[in-house]
Amino acid sequence: MKKQKLINIRKERKISQSVMAYRLGMEQSQYCRREKGETRISELEWNKIATILEVKLVDIFEPFDVDLIEILNDKSFSSIESPNKDSQYLFDKMKNYIEKLEEENKYLKSRFGDQND
Repeated sequence: MKKQKLINIRKERKISQSVMAYRLGMEQSQYCRREKGETRISELEWNKIATILEVKLVDIFEPFDVDLIEILNDKSFSSIESPNKDSQYLFDKMKNYIEKLEEENKYLKSRFGDQND
């Protein structure tokens, strides 16, 4: 999924993809794939990008960037002391992940058409 918040702020700062790529130590094409959502942006890369753009991570990070694996590996909701709170946390995270998948499906259908027709 396209990283629109990131793209908008990068453009506002008048920083090219080539400059971003150079500062991140990668090719422009690699950086472009990250902005397009074709390649996952690692946590380290997100932090570097925020530093380069001189913004807080929350200003560029899209809520859809949470991967299912990160949700399931999150130790913050594994406490036995508060199962209801933890269950709600997991439910909310999974709901957000499902919404992300639904948006990606819409995007892919609009781009490539519905293959089930």
